[in-house]
Amino acid sequence: MVVPANHVFLVGPISFVGEHCQENIILQLDGTVVAPTDPQVWGGEHWLHFDKLSRFTLQGSGTVDGRGSVWWRRSQSEDLNDDLLDVDNDADDGMDSEDADTQAMRFDHCLNVTFSGIKIQNSPNFHLTFDHCVGVLVRDMSISSPGDSPNTDGIHLGNSQDVTIHDATLACGDDCISIVSGCSNINIHDVHCGPGHGISIGSLGKDHSRACVHNITVRDVDLQGTMNGVRIKSWQGGSGSVYGVRFSNIRVSEV
Repeated sequence: MVVPANHVFLVGPISFVGEHCQENIILQLDGTVVAPTDPQVWGGEHWLHFDKLSRFTLQGSGTVDGRGSVWWRRSQSEDLNDDLLDVDNDADDGMDSEDADTQAMRFDHCLNVTFSGIKIQNSPNFHLTFDHCVGVLVRDMSISSPGDSPNTDGIHLGNSQDVTIHDATLACGDDCISIVSGCSNINIHDVHCGPGHGISIGSLGKDHSRACVHNITVRDVDLQGTMNGVRIKSWQGGSGSVYGVRFSNIRVSEV
């Protein structure tokens, strides 16, 4: 499947459901794909959704543009109304939030996925999410949105195992990479982060839930102008465990 270069395509919400598809499908994205800016068109769905795919590759030199500024303005307006009800918006892991449905690209229940070369920019919410996936490789890609864009995590991992992320440049308004409950065997290296909130394990244990994360390696990472460096964050009253975590050669500047 090819999205050709030198063209711009306006694409509404779409799901690629692979439960009955053959393995080893390649989506070659060399052009630019842009999202609708009317929230009514999104209809509360994810924009580009990939579900139950096996040995799937998404590669190319193209751009995925979520055109999220209209969503950010709405979110900031709602935050003003909420005032002090939510002390730390950054503490929400986002998976259960109402706005999580405005993610640019999301993979669910996929096995052995490769994502390389693509630029994702200006997502309304999370840029790239993997949930209940096993065997994920993300490499040679970039994410870009303003540092003040709300809840625009770069790469978000939940309930996923055997994930490698390397040679990525991540600029966003929230965590460059967030790793929440159910994740294990995560290897992150040679990543540049900034702006953003850093690289985070968590939030964990929201609403007194149990959360477990283990075997996480973050190494050879640059963080420039981020709110935090690397961290583990949890909700008071939650339970669970975090172990087998190694942070090494983390270089921070103006953090």
